[in-house]
Amino acid sequence: QWCIRGFNATIEQSPGLAEELQKQLRIMAEEEKQTELVAAYRAQDFFLHPTVDTFKELRKSLDKSPRWPKLREQVLAFLEGGQRPDLPGKKGVAADWPLPVPEVVFPHDKGRGLPGSRMASLIDIAILEKRFDEVVRLYEITRKSKIEGWGLGERVAQAVAKTHPQLSLSIWRAKVDGLIALVKPQAYQEAAVFLRHMRKVYEAGGRQAEWQALLSELRQTHKAKRRLLEVLESLSGAVKKIAS
Repeated sequence: QWCIRGFNATIEQSPGLAEELQKQLRIMAEEEKQTELVAAYRAQDFFLHPTVDTFKELRKSLDKSPRWPKLREQVLAFLEGGQRPDLPGKKGVAADWPLPVPEVVFPHDKGRGLPGSRMASLIDIAILEKRFDEVVRLYEITRKSKIEGWGLGERVAQAVAKTHPQLSLSIWRAKVDGLIALVKPQAYQEAAVFLRHMRKVYEAGGRQAEWQALLSELRQTHKAKRRLLEVLESLSGAVKKIAS
């Protein structure tokens, strides 16, 4: 009761404190083995901060429950469309939400997240579940909509390198070109990281000739950048170092 009273007294002026009190209520529900109430609080956390980590906690709370498959569909639909399944829709019709109402409730204007962050979380969850065709589909949407989040491309490229190597190569090539354009030695070293990823993909696919062609193209295009040429030589396996 004190947690509930404290939550209601602090939610507007001290939301961080209110979240801590909500957490205490969840911990008490866990101790009392109230599985569905725990899941309701985990869902509340997910809607407030829709990330792959809060998704994993929600999944863990219902991992052995027959309610999970339906609830999973609902939370994924929320990430893609923005409508919370635990609240009435635009027409005032309540969704078929399988969890109880928690003892404390955050204001309904909280917990939607920006479209770009929700889409990034949707992609991260697809990576987690190894649904790589879906990862590619969603990532193409973010690129067309220009809502790609920080580091998302790198995560996608790493995840689908074996199943969709061409997409990974295109993502890494764009990173390489962007870093080279900075004309800084440190940027060249960072570009080398992505080039090494590309080399692994080319080698795994028996496409060494394409790898060598890429190095030749970069050498020719940027032949005036001696520090970059040093990096490219190290990637090609050559031991001779170009004089500075």
